[in-house]
Amino acid sequence: MEAWPSVEANAFSKHIHDLHANVRRKIALSNENYKAHADLKRKFVDFKERDMVMVRIRPKRYPKENMGISNIFNIEDLTLCSNLEDVITNGAPMPPYH
Repeated sequence: MEAWPSVEANAFSKHIHDLHANVRRKIALSNENYKAHADLKRKFVDFKERDMVMVRIRPKRYPKENMGISNIFNIEDLTLCSNLEDVITNGAPMPPYH
């Protein structure tokens, strides 16, 4: 003999399923609104290979004992240089490009 779910159990299951679908829809809508607002403040810069950039290094984030140079930076820390004088401030030679 096969057991059949009750009408109340089916109704409750459908209610929970609809509730989850509604919550998923609201979360997706909220994420879209958040993304649209964040995109308004996003800084879109297209750097090309061998472009000269200046990197803002904050002392709290890079203490002296960890002052290694990374090849990955956040876009907010990079500024495109218009000329070589922006890069060379005290006559130091340019680092080699690898």
